[in-house]
Amino acid sequence: MAGLDAVDRFHVGASALSTFSILQLLVYAGMQIPVGLLVDRLGTKKVLTIGVVLFTVGQLGFALSPPTAWRWRRGRCSAAVTR
Repeated sequence: MAGLDAVDRFHVGASALSTFSILQLLVYAGMQIPVGLLVDRLGTKKVLTIGVVLFTVGQLGFALSPPTAWRWRRGRCSAAVTR
């Protein structure tokens, strides 16, 4: 049901939605070993703090960017998914 709502809301097909799911899985799986090594080397608290800081900076940069830059990023992401 949520997939049908997403198709209507974002005007994309089922293949684009499945691509997002697969990309999320691939990134998650691909980061398991590097992050595990960082946790072993730096410790859980330090790695989690670094992750939160990077996430916050990225979200703030996205939120505070001018609308034209936001549209460009959105367009680049859409182009990457539909290729």
